[in-house]
Amino acid sequence: MAGRRVNGATPSPPGCVRLAPMLVVLGLVAMFGQFYRNSYVVVAPDITRDLAVSPAALGGLAGMLFLFSALFQIPGGMLMDRFSSRYTIAAMLFISMLGAGLFALAPGVPALTAARALMGTGTAVIMMAAIIAATRWFDRARFGLVTGVLLGVSQLGNLLATAPVATLAEWIGWRGTFWTLAVATAMLAIATLVLVRDPPGSMSASRAGGWREAGRGVMAVTRIPGIFRVASMSFAAYATLSCIIGLWGGPYLHDVHGLGTTARGLMLAVIAVGLWIGNTLFGWLEHRTGRPKLLVSAGAGGCVALYAIFAIVPVMPLWIVVALFVLLGLIGSFTSMIIAHGRTFYPDHLVGRGMTVVNQAVLLGVAVLHWVTGLVVDAFDRVDGLPPPVAYRAVFATIAIALAIALVIYRHAPERGQPRPQAPS
Repeated sequence: MAGRRVNGATPSPPGCVRLAPMLVVLGLVAMFGQFYRNSYVVVAPDITRDLAVSPAALGGLAGMLFLFSALFQIPGGMLMDRFSSRYTIAAMLFISMLGAGLFALAPGVPALTAARALMGTGTAVIMMAAIIAATRWFDRARFGLVTGVLLGVSQLGNLLATAPVATLAEWIGWRGTFWTLAVATAMLAIATLVLVRDPPGSMSASRAGGWREAGRGVMAVTRIPGIFRVASMSFAAYATLSCIIGLWGGPYLHDVHGLGTTARGLMLAVIAVGLWIGNTLFGWLEHRTGRPKLLVSAGAGGCVALYAIFAIVPVMPLWIVVALFVLLGLIGSFTSMIIAHGRTFYPDHLVGRGMTVVNQAVLLGVAVLHWVTGLVVDAFDRVDGLPPPVAYRAVFATIAIALAIALVIYRHAPERGQPRPQAPS
């Protein structure tokens, strides 16, 4: 149940109705975190035309956001543990707003790169911050449920970053679109300052000590038994899914099945909708069973099987691909349970640094697997200027193997973490 904390305890609940405005704002924060990652993709051809940006530079712009998000994970976690959630989230949204504004003004690649770096820094931890801000009002038994709901809502950001952004860009141009994003981000920052609150006493332990002690807290997280096994699954789980929905899914549907832009967008939207539903479903299952590790293992095993089907079968009928994409979205949502499992490993005063250490593995995994699968595709000779179907089968085989290795490592992680009580803050 939800409840206010007094001197570390969690007594009577304030009621979900009273928390509703704050939870709505935090859901929008999580959604914006996803939206920023993919917001420029559909307008990339317009940017290329207007600023003469090369395909290689566009790829670098995509990686810049993830790189800076990864670099800011640990500093962001330290900020979350030392300051109020509303101030941390508002500050991160302000940085994101500056990135969107600079992107709208950018005269060339250097400014676009700097803008994406600001976006990466600003959005690095806002999703984790939203989850932490919400779950501080709930006991640990409801952590998986709240996490699943927020991550499910965040997937709407992926949907909004496709057709709606394309429609808006046709109306006011890509620069106007990013100006709109900057204004919307500023409004969300104000709403965060007004409506988001931390339970009384929830920050007292986190604020104890200085920055040196905060850094020691990061080291304390890395020494918790089993945390690296959880991080290994974090490294591979979302990265394999991102290789499909964020990188190779579109080219696969075009080169192998001959789908146009609109059809490809609808096919990838099927995965995004599945993720939206699946995150909530996994959150409910974790709340009912209390076994996040079991759910992670089952979800990872199911995804390995789906990737293996794509790798083994030469060319499947499109209706089967649709069905498998639906399953991939639903089953691939198990990644939210890695967060719930990781939460059992660290005490309250290390929750920000603990979650961001694990999330850093997610971002690094995306960067590494995107690069590796790119090398895999480049290893095959083009046929009529396009990668052959076997190249994509090799991609699916690569990500299946990566996730299978992570699953083998992860299965030896404890069912419940046992954080050291003497860990410094």
